[in-house]
Amino acid sequence: MSHTTRSYFPNDAKGQLAWANNHLTGLAQLAGVLDIPAAWLAAARADLSHLEDFYAWRDQAAELAREYTQAIERAEWDLGGEPVITQPHDPATLGIDKTVTVAAGLYRRLFANIDVLVQNPKCTPEVKRELFILAPAPAAPDLLTLSPAARAYFTGGEVILQGRLPRPARFWRVLVDRADGAGTQVVGTVVGAKFTDHHELPEKPATWTYTVELRDKTDTPLGKVSVVSLTVWHGSADHGPEGTGA
Repeated sequence: MSHTTRSYFPNDAKGQLAWANNHLTGLAQLAGVLDIPAAWLAAARADLSHLEDFYAWRDQAAELAREYTQAIERAEWDLGGEPVITQPHDPATLGIDKTVTVAAGLYRRLFANIDVLVQNPKCTPEVKRELFILAPAPAAPDLLTLSPAARAYFTGGEVILQGRLPRPARFWRVLVDRADGAGTQVVGTVVGAKFTDHHELPEKPATWTYTVELRDKTDTPLGKVSVVSLTVWHGSADHGPEGTGA
């Protein structure tokens, strides 16, 4: 399968060099898992080194060209009318002879290799992130700081934990462990970007732990989770919630 868009590839030359360096470093670390030939990696590294030299030469040549122009502008004219150049520079004396076709060749080979790698069952989302061809996992939400409205409150002998989740809400799952031996359960009410849990308070103080997971369209958990623990009991309805985020 050929990729027509490569959102992971930067638009600027320096960003592209940094990406290629990170990508090849990831490939080297995962070479055994993904069966990357050592010779291929070495050749790609050599091409990247040449490319870095080329851009270094280009930047230096541009600086020298500016100095050369300034030298002409500062030049004093002799009796014959010829400018006296006090800072002559010739970029060719840098001894580097590379062209932009090196860049096109290197990136073309990297892209072709990526198109093969993504077909490998071992190239999981986590592996793709290590190869810098998939964006980092979204950060987990902090329930207590998601919005000013994220809070827990008590009424009528029930606890209501309410907060806002980034849309779309269907990709977020809120779980609760009420430390009652029933294990982790899914919070029943998720409406729009809010979730609410109604449950009777225990007679004795207990720590209820709420966990938020981000999931993809196939209901597969993605990234880290956010956790909020609340100490609740019947008397807490009079004293207010005690919550800590982890």
